Amino acid sequence: MNFSNIIGHDNFKTAVKSMLATERFPYSILFTGPEGIGKRLSACILAAALNCRSPNEDGACGECVSCRQLASGNHPQVYFIGSLKNEEELKIELLEGKEIVIQNLIPPNVSGARTTVKLSIEQMREATRLSTLKALGDGKKIFIFDDIADASIPALNSLLKVLEEPSPQTYFFLITNREVSLLQTVLSRCRRMEFLPLDRESMKNFAESRLSGEDISEEMFDAASGSPGRLTRYIKASKVRLQKIPPEKFFSEVKSWYKGSDPEEKILMLLEVEAAAFRENPNPEGYRRVTLIEKALADLKMNASTDLTISNLFLKLGAVDL
Repeated sequence: MNFSNIIGHDNFKTAVKSMLATERFPYSILFTGPEGIGKRLSACILAAALNCRSPNEDGACGECVSCRQLASGNHPQVYFIGSLKNEEELKIELLEGKEIVIQNLIPPNVSGARTTVKLSIEQMREATRLSTLKALGDGKKIFIFDDIADASIPALNSLLKVLEEPSPQTYFFLITNREVSLLQTVLSRCRRMEFLPLDRESMKNFAESRLSGEDISEEMFDAASGSPGRLTRYIKASKVRLQKIPPEKFFSEVKSWYKGSDPEEKILMLLEVEAAAFRENPNPEGYRRVTLIEKALADLKMNASTDLTISNLFLKLGAVDL
């Protein structure tokens, strides 16, 4: 759970280690850069370091009560505020099969359900309320706002006051891949940490440590464009096979495939996989599959039913014969 889990991004690691050593830590940090390159992971590992009972030069110890609470999703003072659809927790993979689990702060709606499509004013208000409460013991309250650029203007305005006057021992980590969309009033209150795409050597290191045993072509590395997250999803997309699923479970399996993620992004990954195969071996079947996926992607952009569109796509791709 320490900084060794972050592959690349040496500038970030050097900067935060210096801040931790000198105890001159900013109350709000903006994690900015392309999607899928480790901003969430870095924010979570930094949160672990700030709350660790026995920190070392490489960050959190991974063994103390605070570290164990964070790893299991039960830390009382680390909050994740995200727009993950229908997901109540965020799981961050570490080395050696370990992971960090953080509960998504989603206040229940009038029906009691906990769902969100984008950062809401309700989430911001709840985060604001929690931020005013006194920290437990010598611990630090940390709020990780994911995809902060997705928040509405009212939601951002509700956050501004606590960014201006943060409570003691309270820190705010804002994550975005669209910094240009953020209000200047938000940007001016944050210490900016820029994350750049990884070079090929770092991507190879990531693949060796997190994706060992996977068959990864050079074309996959090129398509990932320095994004470990994108490479991981690219590989997962290439493995989507539903042929052996019983017909009565087909639709539930299709739905679980994209649950908690952006369905358009998942379909786009499938398109890249099929397009790569078609470029290597042009044939009528490959053309048919690429065309079907492009049509499904266009339908989703026109707000067609996600369940019906994706289920119909897999049926036409021949994934299962009902």
